Amino acid sequence: MQARVLARENGLEWPPGVAVFLARVRPLLPTPGALWVDPAAGRSTLDLYVWPDERTATPATWQEVRRAPGVHVGWAWHDDDGQAFWLTRDNPAAATAVVRETWLGTGTRHAVYETPEGPRLALVHCHGPCNHDADHLRHLAADLAACSPGPAAVFPDRLPGLHGIAFTYEEGRSALRRNDHLTTVSWDVPLRRSTAAALVAHAVRMAAAA
Repeated sequence: MQARVLARENGLEWPPGVAVFLARVRPLLPTPGALWVDPAAGRSTLDLYVWPDERTATPATWQEVRRAPGVHVGWAWHDDDGQAFWLTRDNPAAATAVVRETWLGTGTRHAVYETPEGPRLALVHCHGPCNHDADHLRHLAADLAACSPGPAAVFPDRLPGLHGIAFTYEEGRSALRRNDHLTTVSWDVPLRRSTAAALVAHAVRMAAAA
């Protein structure tokens, strides 16, 4: 019990309405005057960006991320800006979210709801074998329910660091292709930037579970 309490102290405060962070590693600058053993060597901090905006960063430490309950570090990669990874969390509201499945013969349709009595948020249709964990779909529902008003949705073609996953958007539906599996999403919520971020967080969780 004491270990769990200590682990929560000084942890990362996850902002409301944020589904996913793009985290970039920032190595510490060399210490001026250090000759033999530089205390900054090998150490780094983090810049957290609310996807897809990489203009404004929230600084964080590795210790804050490790101590934050339910926060998950995704696959890391390197690009022209250094090392990066995706950061998601276990949305507490997923505990009350509901996923109702319908077998269609050629696939499965998942209707996702914030609560059993709440309005439907989206229809997730798997064409062929199902490619979604029920727990991930409940987190998608919780993230969609927390979407806030804002700019129109920006649906990416691909996401950095997530190989084998591609997005398209046409005729009011999003399509998420993971290798040979195709999923389409029909939205019942307004298509805001936070809506697209919720789908990105879902794809990050899928990739991490592979």
